[in-house]
Amino acid sequence: MERELAMLKKLKDASADYLGAVVGSGNVDKVVRAVYSGKDVGSMIATGEFGGTIADDYRALFSGKSASGKNLEYNYKDEAGNERLLETEYTLAGLNKALGSNISVGLDSYGNINNKDKLLYDLDELYNQEMNRWSKIAEPTAAQENEHNRNLAYIEEFKERLEQFDETAQLIQEKVDAYLDYIYQA
Repeated sequence: MERELAMLKKLKDASADYLGAVVGSGNVDKVVRAVYSGKDVGSMIATGEFGGTIADDYRALFSGKSASGKNLEYNYKDEAGNERLLETEYTLAGLNKALGSNISVGLDSYGNINNKDKLLYDLDELYNQEMNRWSKIAEPTAAQENEHNRNLAYIEEFKERLEQFDETAQLIQEKVDAYLDYIYQA
């Protein structure tokens, strides 16, 4: 029995350590209490009450480098026709401006993206519109090709960041559930 209790304690500590890394040091109890009391974890993420991976992934949806340190990258042709990879800072506002869209991210009370299906649908529509626009250009200039490549890169980058945030939010939910199960069984 003592051995089993010691193993359960290790599991609890490991869960708390992992959850701490995901939501930022010192926030584990805050997350657990929030979920336990029915508090809106989504608004806590959106207002920056948590640090760690979830905060990095959330901020990465809107601007700057992704949590993995990636910026927006796309193929670029200079005036001489030389092609190279261009890296520029990503912003959701830049995506909306470049593609004439109005994409916005919403979080539910558990910190999950509550409009993910609509976002993916909108991104597919933007991709199709961009490909239709591109197909109508008979002899594209380097500037038009650069714009096209950038627009496609924006769409792909946002999809990747959306998926990363979703994975992190799911990990948090799994760890919170396991943590709460442990607390209820104790």
